[in-house]
Amino acid sequence: MTAGRLPAAGLLLAGGSSRRMGRDKLSLPWEGKTLLGRIAGVLTATLAETWVVGLPDTTPPPAWPGLRFVTEEAPIGPLGGLQAGLEAMAAPAGIVVAADMPFVDETAIRRLWALSGDAPAAVLRAADGAHPLFGVYRRECLNAVRAVIRRGERRMSALWDEVPVRVLDVGDDPFWTRALFNINSPADYERALRARGE
Repeated sequence: MTAGRLPAAGLLLAGGSSRRMGRDKLSLPWEGKTLLGRIAGVLTATLAETWVVGLPDTTPPPAWPGLRFVTEEAPIGPLGGLQAGLEAMAAPAGIVVAADMPFVDETAIRRLWALSGDAPAAVLRAADGAHPLFGVYRRECLNAVRAVIRRGERRMSALWDEVPVRVLDVGDDPFWTRALFNINSPADYERALRARGE
């Protein structure tokens, strides 16, 4: 695609512990780069700004044009990452992408953005359930995110009680099934490698 960058920030969540993988999954080889490097390249080419959100002990990613790094103040999982990203970004909306999603590409990002409309938050719901780690979250969600964290909540879905969330049902659409696939274990990585070769 050659369209201009979308007026949104990429919030690349890279704070997972990789327990099930047994090693740092974001450094796994993918398309001549790493998982982290590939998706960082997609986001910087597609969005107005891109932030990698990591934990205090996360090694910042290598220098990349247009890529910035922010540390979660509250290392409590994706909600803490969302808070850090919303606080850091200058854009009015952020597109959250988990860094272990190897098939998210520019087309998927642009389709998600178009589907989100002007909702404060928008997430996809596929046949296997909701996917809040690939969604659009506008700056107006920030106070609600902070309130949810103060209450001790750790689930991304807890935010749905605080702000109107547009849930986009995509069912078992093959395009979204592929885009929403994420790597948590060695078996997932092998499945992704096979799928990439198909």
